[in-house]
Amino acid sequence: MNVNTNESKNEFLAKISHELRTPLNAILGSSDLLLNEPLAGVNMEYALSIYASAQAMLQIINEYTEYDGSQHFADSEKPKFHAPDAKVLVIDDNEFNLRTAKGFLKLSKIVPDLAYCAKEGIALIKKNDYDIIFMDHMMPEMDGVEATALIREMGGKFADLKIIAITANIYRGAREFYLKNGFNDFIAKPINLSEFQIVLKSWLPNGKIISAELKTCETCASSENNHDNNHDNHDADNEEEAFVNDLAQITEIDTKIGLSRVEEEVFIYYTTVKIFHNNVFNECQKMTELLAEGKIDLFGTAIHAMKSILATIGAMELSEASLALELSAKKGEADFCLENYPPLQVKILSVYDRLTVILEHHQNLQASY
Repeated sequence: MNVNTNESKNEFLAKISHELRTPLNAILGSSDLLLNEPLAGVNMEYALSIYASAQAMLQIINEYTEYDGSQHFADSEKPKFHAPDAKVLVIDDNEFNLRTAKGFLKLSKIVPDLAYCAKEGIALIKKNDYDIIFMDHMMPEMDGVEATALIREMGGKFADLKIIAITANIYRGAREFYLKNGFNDFIAKPINLSEFQIVLKSWLPNGKIISAELKTCETCASSENNHDNNHDNHDADNEEEAFVNDLAQITEIDTKIGLSRVEEEVFIYYTTVKIFHNNVFNECQKMTELLAEGKIDLFGTAIHAMKSILATIGAMELSEASLALELSAKKGEADFCLENYPPLQVKILSVYDRLTVILEHHQNLQASY
């Protein structure tokens, strides 16, 4: 009975997902085209609102269908596994994105190599045999599409190397675009833990995947140790709940959205927020300097990354404001960026200041990175 119920549920979710994605892709595609038109004032606000709302709805659909596992896993399963011998490289120019991917891979006992630009990544690929490459799309000097083309041109084993795009450029035909340009698959930013693990497991060699089932030894099964463990778990639960409650006081951050990215794993969410806190000040300073130097294209790349970072922790309104700046930067609208980035930076740094207090108060949740 349960099997039939799960199958019916999966079929229903898959059908709903398919039916909703088609019009949503049209809305996203059309609004994306509108945002690249010379709109002004309220018209730009309307187009941006349509685009952001459609993105939010698509994110909800992704989370419900992928968490349920209707495409890759049974309803009762979770895509958790260990692959300690897997060789993985993550290429991204943004420290936050690298550390987030590293944290997700750590759950599968994978210690990845990290590259901060495409050229550095290609140099590592030439020296090592990797099972999977996670490649950011938008990077300065050489983007992920250009880097993938160069890798494929090297031929031999590089022609079959598994390369996964990690991108915030989600639009109608995005999957076809990345597959056509040499990628094997792609993951949308902000990265969802469940989707990340599904893609990772799909492309890893089967021989490197082992069970993640935990075995309980006889000593740990004693009533005394169980009591101690339960007590420690209770304290940890209280600390995590307190952290989430404190974080929820920052009105710019929607903790429900942030937690949904990591399947309600508070410790991972804490780590993500901490990585954001450690890097956001320098990122803001860098973007200010790029604007002052008139490097509008590089500013566009940087604010593109900031948009994803803010969405990852659940700061959706700030993420949408970053999107508006990114789109203006793509069109070379320096005056718009010069006028609207400073007030956005004030808001972001205000969040940074309040996070400083909260993170200092919850140092017991410190992640080991």
